[in-house]
Order: sequence, then C-alpha cells, then structure tokens
Amino acid sequence: MYDIIIIWGWAAGLFCAGYLPRNTKKLILEKTDKLWTKVLLSGWGRCNFSNANIYPINDYFGQNKKALPSLFHKFGANEMKEFLENNGIAIQEEDNGRLILKSGKAEDLNKLLINKATENNTEIKLNQEIINVSKKEDIFIIKTNEEIIETKNLVIATGWKSFPQIGATDFALQIAQQFGLETTDVMPGLCGVETNEDFSSLTWNSLKASITLNHNNKLIFQQNGDMLFTHRWLSWPAIFNLANALGEYKIQKKIWINNFDNFSITIIFNPTTAIKKITNHFHGQQIANFTIKSLRPREEAKIMVGGVHMKEINPTMESKKTAWLYFIGEALDITWKTWGYNLQRCRTSAYACAQSFKN
Repeated sequence: MYDIIIIWGWAAGLFCAGYLPRNTKKLILEKTDKLWTKVLLSGWGRCNFSNANIYPINDYFGQNKKALPSLFHKFGANEMKEFLENNGIAIQEEDNGRLILKSGKAEDLNKLLINKATENNTEIKLNQEIINVSKKEDIFIIKTNEEIIETKNLVIATGWKSFPQIGATDFALQIAQQFGLETTDVMPGLCGVETNEDFSSLTWNSLKASITLNHNNKLIFQQNGDMLFTHRWLSWPAIFNLANALGEYKIQKKIWINNFDNFSITIIFNPTTAIKKITNHFHGQQIANFTIKSLRPREEAKIMVGGVHMKEINPTMESKKTAWLYFIGEALDITWKTWGYNLQRCRTSAYACAQSFKN
C-alpha cells in the first residue's frame, strides 16, 4: 500500500515527487523507459523552463482563469529560478522573457529532478502500462502490465495527447471521465496552421510580422513575432501561439473541432525589411490574408489545448468530486504561449499538489 502514486514522471509528476513529504510512501509509474521524455524536447533540447513575464490572469487560456493567480503566487517563475539557482543550475533570460538553462542542456534539469525525487524516497517504476484504475471505498486500485497496486492518493500527471510518438495518450481524459469530471474539447496547440494558399515558392523563408487571427472578419487574437512559410502551412512561435488562441476560441464557442470555416489570418509586415522573394510573392504589399484549412496534427503539437475543467479542481489540485484524486500539469485546461509558459504551469500545479500533503 502506497500513500501516493503519481502516474507518469514528466514535467509535473517528477517535480511533484520532489516536494512531497519525505515520510510518505510514494511511487512514480512511468509508461516509457525514460523519465521526462517530452520535456527533453523543449526549446530544441535547451529547455524553456519558465518565463520572466508571467501574469496568470492575462497570460493563460482556460475556462476558469480566476483560479490561477493564487496558484502562481505560491510558486511562479521567481520561485522556479530560485529553485534552480539554489541547486547550482545557472539560468539566463532570452527573447520574449523566456528563461532557459545557461548550459543549453535540458538533461541537466532532468537529472536534478530525478535526484530530488529519489532523495525524497520516491520509488520509480518504468515501462508501466496502466490497464485499469478503480476505487474501492477510500483506496485506489491500479492494475498495470506487471501487478496490482493500491494507494490512498492518486496523482494524474500524464500530460495530454500531443506527441503520441513518445507515448502520450488521452489517459487523463479517460480517468477524468471515469470519475465524473467535466472536460473540454481538446485540440492541438503550439503547432503549425495549414492554409488554403500555396506557399511552395516561399518554403523555409521566415518573416517578422504583426499577425492576427480573425473569425467572420472579427479580430480575436493578435501576436507580433516570427513566422515561417512551408509548402501549405505557417509555422514558428507567433503562429504556434495563434494556434493556441484558435483552439481555445473554438472550445469556448463550441465550434466543431474540424470546422475552420470563416477563420483567417492577416499578416502586416514591412516589405522593405523582408527578403526579396517574400516581397515579390506579395507584390510589394505589406498586408496579406490567408484562409485557415486546419491545424497541424497532434503528432506535431507541442501541447494540447483544453483538458480537465478547472472548476472541477480545488486549489490543492484535488478533484472536487472524488476525494484524493489529483490532476496536475498538462492534463488541466490551462494553456498559453510558447517560451516557457506551459512548463511553468506544470511546476506551479505540481507544487500546489505536493504542498497540500504537508497541511
């Protein structure tokens, strides 16, 4: 019998384990053969661990943003910076406020968090396929490919469905629905946006622009930044953030996930500073409009927009409907921009969950 079991040792789960009370019997069940696989890809392996300019009520999407300021007040970017510096990891701030490891190696943070978890008496089991989860009275019963395990508290830290090629699934959605929690629709986020226009002549050329997302000719999101043309889709950070806004807007408006009718992108740029190939393509104009065909698939999405509705979750990250069941990290309906915002929400929710066991 365990006191606490965390399902998956990724950004949220591994961090949570390091902050749980030392005298509790705890276990991380990891599906793959390696901890933190997805996060090792962050920032092309450099790890955008947080952002210096986070203002939760303004900087995150979700259905219940009012719950966020108190969470980030307990553990935000400053606390994450202090945690790393106190453990000998140098950091630096780069463009758009993103905070990154000075070494440029996400593996350094991975090793630190694994050490913190194991030093805190956390048992870790790899290659664990979860077959079934049930609850009998006050005990959760977890059936894996190897054994049946019992725990008093269960923390779902599995992430969501982006990057299925490294093991991500909709497990969190299944558990939430099994225990009666409301979830939102889920769409790819931080990904490219396909358009109906042909950009084959501009493939792999980039541009700085003011980019807006429109629905029925009404502005719903604006972002200044870098974008990249490929054959039939737009990419790079400003477009990734626009993809998040598009997903969140469709979830809020309850627009069918595959319906992109009347959605468009407008870019405004300086033709005198753009490369000649781009200015020629747009005939010297500084404004261009594109109609949206779809988002790129979840295999390319860095996150998923949507998740477990925050109104279902206490400030401790415990379910309001099922005692001792917790959801942290990407499983929650909290998303925002690239540049470290999403990794910070993982650590913030993980810290809130871990601290609740110390009260």
